[in-house]
Amino acid sequence: MSATGIPLNRKTGYVEMYNLAVQRELAKNLSFQIAYVGNQARHLFDFFNANAPVPGPGLSNNNRPLFPGFGYTQDITAFANDLSSNYNSLQVSAEKRLSTAYSFTAQYTYSKTLNFGDNSREFGPFQLQTQHGPAGFDRTHSFALGHVIELPVGPGRKFFTNMNKAETSLLVDAIHWADHCLHWTSVHAHL
Repeated sequence: MSATGIPLNRKTGYVEMYNLAVQRELAKNLSFQIAYVGNQARHLFDFFNANAPVPGPGLSNNNRPLFPGFGYTQDITAFANDLSSNYNSLQVSAEKRLSTAYSFTAQYTYSKTLNFGDNSREFGPFQLQTQHGPAGFDRTHSFALGHVIELPVGPGRKFFTNMNKAETSLLVDAIHWADHCLHWTSVHAHL
């Protein structure tokens, strides 16, 4: 026989998000932004085994909290909402808007995400503070860079301006092939 417990005084979980950003135009079509971004979540839902054996000598059933008084050896799934998490980051980005057939965007994030065992008490149900630390998905450094290059090829462009739809389609297929073989990611519109 197993049991499940749900507390009657459950609290509603919530997330608070906050940020402060400053953006500046450095030159025509070039901007820079620096931001602090964070959030904190409180009263996150979790469950734990309320009759898990505590570390100690002897058989594990003898170390279960409800065994000495009641002889109860099964797990008791207890639901709670007493976990929390937080995220704090410094985010820096630069963007060059499309001009002279080129644009780019670059972002760097320095961050820290802390929680309680990725919202699980599996490895320490009675010692909640031992479960607090960096989240399993925490990434301290993250950098992304994206480019857009407008090729001067096709109808209305500098080269091959008299291409028909079949030739344009062939050019797009060649770009897809080069993209696949050279291992970069490109996004393009039909010419």
